[in-house]
Amino acid sequence: MLLREANEILSGLGYASRIVKDASFDLMGEIPEGYNGGTLRYLSDLKYFDKKISMAAALLIEGHIDLEKLCTVYDGGILVCENAKECFYALLIYLHENTDFFGMAYDTHIDDSAVIGKNVKIPSKNVRIGKGAIIEDDVIISTNVEIGEGTRICSGTILGSEGVMLCTIQGRRTLIPHAGKLVIGNRVAIMNHSIIQKGIHTGADTVIGDDVVIGSGVLIAHGTRIGSGTLILDHVNIAGYCWIGSNVWVGAGCVMRNGTKVGDNSHIALGTVLIENVQDNGKISGFFGIDRSKSLVFHERLKQYGLGGREGK
Repeated sequence: MLLREANEILSGLGYASRIVKDASFDLMGEIPEGYNGGTLRYLSDLKYFDKKISMAAALLIEGHIDLEKLCTVYDGGILVCENAKECFYALLIYLHENTDFFGMAYDTHIDDSAVIGKNVKIPSKNVRIGKGAIIEDDVIISTNVEIGEGTRICSGTILGSEGVMLCTIQGRRTLIPHAGKLVIGNRVAIMNHSIIQKGIHTGADTVIGDDVVIGSGVLIAHGTRIGSGTLILDHVNIAGYCWIGSNVWVGAGCVMRNGTKVGDNSHIALGTVLIENVQDNGKISGFFGIDRSKSLVFHERLKQYGLGGREGK
């Protein structure tokens, strides 16, 4: 798609915008790993310009941004508008509802060896279920979901639902439709009554790696990526756009703030509320989650004053 075509759509939606430099793009949002095409991003202030944004084929920017300064570090397409974020999501909604920009519909494919339980809801379009997969009773699968080989989805689980993503568009708080995918790898096990949302746009798909185990009652929000071999126990709540590495252990009842990154081989103790990134091999516990050694020292000091632990009075 050309940026000038996006400009025409935005003009038709009532937005004042102008082209500085045209360019083509075929995705919206971050560039997926290994992708060589062009993507459209938005930039509300130069202070947010970074390496990832510099790789975009085209940008929606706001009028107050110094064009001369931007052009010294960026040579892609530029469209100027009053509110870059609002225009980005207004364009996304239009393309999602009126075009096949986010992908042509295809017939759902269920491998002959897959086992499908009773009362399972699977749409006729845009679902793939791999060889030897087991889908138990009462599972609900939405569009844009891919399930790998040998994966087991236990009863009552919901895959590919939409989460809460809001943007003010033309003065109204608007729920953003999810045009991305949920991709579940091979040999994954997802226990009963978990909910895993699909991505909002291509480039920010929700991805569950191979050999991951997800417990019962887990919520994984849009755009989250989980590396291979990770174990997520019961009733964990993972907000949007989290990145969890490989071979991570996440204890029951943990909560992760949106955008949190957890390194490989880390251990997040049960009940932790995680609001900061975790390096590889991290051991984290507490409310809010901090390095475990610091957390234990803190609890020992509380106990000295009779305020914590079973010995507290």
